[in-house]
Amino acid sequence: MDGPYRITAVSQGTTNLLLRCIEDRRDARLVYEILVKVDDLKRELLTFARDVSLACKAARIESADLDGLRRHLPN
Repeated sequence: MDGPYRITAVSQGTTNLLLRCIEDRRDARLVYEILVKVDDLKRELLTFARDVSLACKAARIESADLDGLRRHLPN
């Protein structure tokens, strides 16, 4: 992915977040924004984290960061 970018999350009530992707350069600009449900985002992040963990395991990649990630994944 071309970058640098940053993503901000702004609470929109108790169940939604407004995610903004910002090009992080001198003349920073909004690239994309979307309103998401917190539960949907959480589910997608957990799925992605599990997929990363499994791909690293299959490739026999190990690190302290992966160990930390795996400790935070629900069984």
